[in-house]
Amino acid sequence: MAQSVKILSTSFLVLFVVLLLYLVFAIFAPFLTPIMWSLILARLFYPVHERLARFVRGKRAISAMLMTLAVMILVVLPVSYGTVLAVNETIHAYQAITEWIQAGGMEELPKRLASLPFIGTLSQNVLGNLVLAYGVLKGSSPDGSTIFQTIAGTVSGLAMNMAEVATDFLITLFTLFFLFRDSPSLIKTVHGALPIDPKAKTEILGTLDQTVVAVVRGTLLTAVAQGFVAGMTYWLLGIPFPLLLGALSGLL
Repeated sequence: MAQSVKILSTSFLVLFVVLLLYLVFAIFAPFLTPIMWSLILARLFYPVHERLARFVRGKRAISAMLMTLAVMILVVLPVSYGTVLAVNETIHAYQAITEWIQAGGMEELPKRLASLPFIGTLSQNVLGNLVLAYGVLKGSSPDGSTIFQTIAGTVSGLAMNMAEVATDFLITLFTLFFLFRDSPSLIKTVHGALPIDPKAKTEILGTLDQTVVAVVRGTLLTAVAQGFVAGMTYWLLGIPFPLLLGALSGLL
């Protein structure tokens, strides 16, 4: 009887802990992206912050505030400004494409592509299906109201995304400050929570840290260089919406 009660109590405790962890995850799920970016930025700038902390004689609150402002100026603000410009270009691109479709661009596109060598014949079937789909859309909305409703919905969605970007920006800065300030105690807590041999723990965490930093740094630098070169190329060639296309090139 006592054994059954103990098993029942243990099972209830496990279920309670699992439910509690799920609720905690559900609460923090909307903030995981800015928190992850805060962790990445804190790790990338951690050596610089430690030098700054020694320079201000161990006053970690001051060094954390200065480092957070520096990261905001050097990284977060340029990225946020680029995001705003990309969103604006997305709105203009969507409107330009819609005007081109209303002006009969979809009907003229198969004729123009048909004159191109090699791909002209292969593109006929695909473009024919697109024209048929567009014809159904235009027939269902002769006055173009459906298209304008779509544009309005897209613009409002982008506005909501801008509000989300602003919120993530504040959460990133808030989290980044406390990661800089409390990094020694956080590292000590994580290090002590792992139930393995201290020597093996140090080696594993050191290797993991070096690998993560190398991968993140290489990925970010490659994406930035690729997007910058592509955007400059689009701009020099006079291609519309170079910032948007450059950002997409960097992300892809």
